[in-house]
Amino acid sequence: HVQLSTRTKMFCGCELSFGKEPNVHTCPICLGHPGTLPVPNASAVRQALEMPGLEVVGLHVHLGSPLFELEPYREAVDVLLAFAAEMGKKHGLKLDELSPGGGFAVQYMEGQAPPAIGEYAEAIVSGLTEGCRKHGLPLPRLIIEPGRAIVARAGVALYTVGASKEVPGVRRFVSVDGGIADNIRPPLYESQYSALVASKALETRRERVTIAGRYCESGDILMRDADLAPLDAGDSHAFFCTHSNEVRLKLCEGSEDVEEYFSHWISRIVYAGTKD
Repeated sequence: HVQLSTRTKMFCGCELSFGKEPNVHTCPICLGHPGTLPVPNASAVRQALEMPGLEVVGLHVHLGSPLFELEPYREAVDVLLAFAAEMGKKHGLKLDELSPGGGFAVQYMEGQAPPAIGEYAEAIVSGLTEGCRKHGLPLPRLIIEPGRAIVARAGVALYTVGASKEVPGVRRFVSVDGGIADNIRPPLYESQYSALVASKALETRRERVTIAGRYCESGDILMRDADLAPLDAGDSHAFFCTHSNEVRLKLCEGSEDVEEYFSHWISRIVYAGTKD
């Protein structure tokens, strides 16, 4: 955007002026609210087409993810094609590629029903063929962004239960050996996951608990008021559909092993800072 000297992003109204007070403008498109249509920035496309050494090959839109509905894809494709036709007439844009963005949904919770892959494909492809015919454009190369749907169901996060705390009249808090560092979605988006106590999978009794992480942040909550089998220290607690999150081992702690691992680097830094 700096190179194109534009004050707003390509497909939304987000201000990009330098020195502008931060956090004073909320853009529903950038936040990925499903169903929010793009507002194409004709000025940015024109300047990109005029820049030497820069080839504009296609258009992309960010619809947000996950999308449980198909209509946003159809509408976004139509908006992009209408914009491409306009830019072609005014500035000679040749649409070789098109990406409707978005991200296919996955079933995080019981009761959710994501469309099948074939339904996504039919909605996007039919919208593309009809739109190209309507706007007199040749069919471009279609780029699909399935997003988390590729890997989400391939992973289960398995936590070990630690201490618990009962707040009379409020709730019972149960801590686990993970949290915001390996799955930021619950505290950031209030996202919900299906889960069970893996070490008591056949247990029929239930208690209402809140699962807290280990990172001493007030928002480090993985589940709120979940009905689970009674949890005790040492139990294994499983979260489903987590392979699309950050995949890493536990964060390093200040243990002797860590100190030993980094000791030669620390020594080199100290040595480099002396006159000798």
